[in-house]
Amino acid sequence: MRLFLSLLLSLFFASCAVAPQAPSPSSQFLSENEYDVVSLVSRASKYFAKGRYLDAELYYRLANYLRPSDSSIQAQLASTLGKQGLYEESELLFDRLLARSPRNVTLRNSYASLLIDRGDYERAFSIFEENISLLEAGLFREEKKLLPQQIQKRNALIQSLYRNHATLAFRLGDEQDALCSSLVSHGLLPGPLEMKRHGKLLLGLELPEVVVSAVGEVGPATPGDTLRILALAQYSLGDCPNALDTVERIIEQKIKYPQALSDALWVRALCTFEQEKELFVDDEEKRELFFEELAFTDFAEDLSRLYKPDKFLVDVERVELERPGEPE
Repeated sequence: MRLFLSLLLSLFFASCAVAPQAPSPSSQFLSENEYDVVSLVSRASKYFAKGRYLDAELYYRLANYLRPSDSSIQAQLASTLGKQGLYEESELLFDRLLARSPRNVTLRNSYASLLIDRGDYERAFSIFEENISLLEAGLFREEKKLLPQQIQKRNALIQSLYRNHATLAFRLGDEQDALCSSLVSHGLLPGPLEMKRHGKLLLGLELPEVVVSAVGEVGPATPGDTLRILALAQYSLGDCPNALDTVERIIEQKIKYPQALSDALWVRALCTFEQEKELFVDDEEKRELFFEELAFTDFAEDLSRLYKPDKFLVDVERVELERPGEPE
């Protein structure tokens, strides 16, 4: 596949590639070369978002050929190489870029993400710590000098910084730092995706009551991912009546949020298990049907185990002993 990519790049650089389309009307202030670069980067970004990293690499390399001094294109290329496991080439690019801009927080975040992909959590954590220090030292321009779009972009960058710091701190066992950084991240740009991430961390820190408080009132528009976290928190607190109500809301959204269904079915099973178990004694088929509905997960090997309440995990293991074919 990489041989094909090399051949394709060679054809392009030898002017054998298909001629680009004429610039669109909206690009009337761009030169033809500049329009090509914008178009190439746009296509590369779309491929990257879809996980088609080899395609993204091709278009980033073409854009880099047309604009070899653009550090942002090189940074995106470096990240794309990292996603393909080409760590040495990716790290070499980042080293060159950071040598020119050692205090570029966006660039440093991208480099830390590469280290996370490599499994080098401690180095990544160190970079995020340094980035927070840079942030607190006031290297960002004063807010009054920024346009609204710039403020939103800056806040997204700060949020990404604290979000990654929280995740790594949690994995490295620094629960206090994890909670503090997560709270900052959640407060900057709150939304469903951020609530999902923040709520997962709160569950991992065994703070279900904070999850219930953070989610607040639920309604028809509450996303299934948020409801899943809420149901786990309610079950952890021993509040099965409300947990079962939340599960029903998740089931109503199972097409849109299928990833939330497994935990929801487990919460319902755990809440009703003692009552249903009485029927298993005289009705083996009833027991088979009860467990047939559940999507079994090997929590022992699943990274998501870190973000599940202990009570939930312990009860799942206890109930699984009742599965058909297993000794009671």
